[in-house]
Amino acid sequence: MASILIVDDVQAIHDMLTGLITPMGHTCEGATTGNKGLELFKTGKYDVVLADYSMEPMNGLQLMEGIFRIDPSAVVIVMTGYNNEETCKAIMDGGAYAIVEKPFELQALMQKVEEAIQAHSEKK
Repeated sequence: MASILIVDDVQAIHDMLTGLITPMGHTCEGATTGNKGLELFKTGKYDVVLADYSMEPMNGLQLMEGIFRIDPSAVVIVMTGYNNEETCKAIMDGGAYAIVEKPFELQALMQKVEEAIQAHSEKK
């Protein structure tokens, strides 16, 4: 069983992802701001972070940088509707495990989550 942190400024995304991930046997916790997500990451133990790219005042790239300062081995999947080459390069150069484009194919997203959980367990 893995623990997933979902950071997205849209509550419906939290609800949908939690509804998909928990039947897989994993637990989810969520935040609607990057700042709150970083606070949760500091105090919790998460196998994978699913983070939206476009949030205010802290975007997903800034959140990821903060997470990696706390745990350089963290596994972060960034969800974005801004899938231009420059944004994707910045996300991957920042250390993301993967980028998932919004709107996402649910099966593809769940596959990425499972792969990320496996990658996290291999880093331990």
